[in-house]
Amino acid sequence: MNFAIFNDGEKFEEQKFNFEEDFEKEIKSNARLLFGDKTIYLEIKRKIDTSALGSSIPDGILFDFSDPEDVRFYLVEVELAKHDFYRHIFPQITKFFAFFKNHSMTNNLIEKTFNFLNNAPEIAAEFKKLAG
Repeated sequence: MNFAIFNDGEKFEEQKFNFEEDFEKEIKSNARLLFGDKTIYLEIKRKIDTSALGSSIPDGILFDFSDPEDVRFYLVEVELAKHDFYRHIFPQITKFFAFFKNHSMTNNLIEKTFNFLNNAPEIAAEFKKLAG
C-alpha cells in the first residue's frame, strides 16, 4: 500500500529507495521543505574526513534557526528501512553519542565546519542572514 501526504494542495507520494545515495540526494535537494525555511542543511559526508567524528560520519549537519535564542544543531543520518537496526544503525548512533561526549572531537568538527563555510561564501551568507 502506498501513502501520500498533502501540503497546501500539493500531493507528495511515498517513495521507496533502493539505494541510500538516491535517498540522500532527495534529502539534500528538498532540505528546506523537509526541515523548514529557517534551516541550513550541509551535506558533509564527502567534505569532512571521518576522524572528525571518530570514524563514523553523518550524511549531513542541520542548523535550525527557528528560534534565534536557541539555534539547534543536528547530525543527520539517512538510512533505508531495509537496514538492520542492531547491526547497522545502532552502532552509528552509539558512535554519534560518543562523539558528543568528546570535546576534542566536537571542536574538530566545529573547526572543519568553519573551514567548509569559509570556502562556501553563499552558505556563509545564509548563516549570517538567518543568525541575524
